[in-house]
Amino acid sequence: CYAPDLALMERLGLISPGSVVVADNVVYPGAPGYLEYVGAERGAYSTRLISAAFEYEQRWKKDYDGPIADALSVSTLLANNPS
Repeated sequence: CYAPDLALMERLGLISPGSVVVADNVVYPGAPGYLEYVGAERGAYSTRLISAAFEYEQRWKKDYDGPIADALSVSTLLANNPS
C-alpha cells in the first residue's frame, strides 16, 4: 500500500531531492514491496529503519506475549527521477 502511493507522488512531482518520507508499520504488520522500493538496490533513496514496538498492543488476547517488534522507515530522496 505505501509503495504505489509513493510512486504516484513521484510521478506527480510532489517529491523532490531531499524530501524525507516516513512510513510506520513496515515490519509488522508489514508494507509489501515498500522496503524494496526505497531500498539501496534501486538507488533513489537513502533509507534507515528505526526500531519500534507495534503501537497496538493486544493485551486482551489470551496469547499476548508482549510488544511486537516493528520499525519506522525514514527515506530521503537522492535522485530527480526515481526509477
